[in-house]
Amino acid sequence: MAERFPVARLVRPRGLRGELVADPAGLTAAEIRALPALFLDPPGTPVTVENVRDHQERLLIKLRGVDSPEAAEALRGAVLSVERQHLPEPEEGEYYFGDLMGCTVIDSRNGQPIGVVANCARYGGPVLLEVDVPGKPQVLIPFVKAICHTVDLTAKQILAELPEGLIESQQER
Repeated sequence: MAERFPVARLVRPRGLRGELVADPAGLTAAEIRALPALFLDPPGTPVTVENVRDHQERLLIKLRGVDSPEAAEALRGAVLSVERQHLPEPEEGEYYFGDLMGCTVIDSRNGQPIGVVANCARYGGPVLLEVDVPGKPQVLIPFVKAICHTVDLTAKQILAELPEGLIESQQER
């Protein structure tokens, strides 16, 4: 089976015709429209996008056969994905969320691993890496050049210089 990468996470229904609000995983509505085949994960079934449009920091997506709020609700939390070979190569210094997931974040000051990227998210600001830290709560690390200064996808590593107290402040909550 070909490796698939996330395109969008379906967040919630919108309206009465089965439209869904979705968090994009690095692609615009126009880029998603241009993809030849999408899958709904789970369970990994092919889907057809009838319409997709940018809406603020999110997407509005209408899938064929999803025609009611109830049908859309059943897809809450699902992920639209695409086979990697169908994605255009990202620009220099840009990355697909699927490329970042599974990377080990390493503290560049001491060379110690911080954790592994479990997901990437946008909440109105920069992309945040959701990092699983062994034995501790997950932490959010802003994916900005000033913090995550080196990305090596071949080695699946991100070198980061975290602001003092970033992890500790999140784990105190």
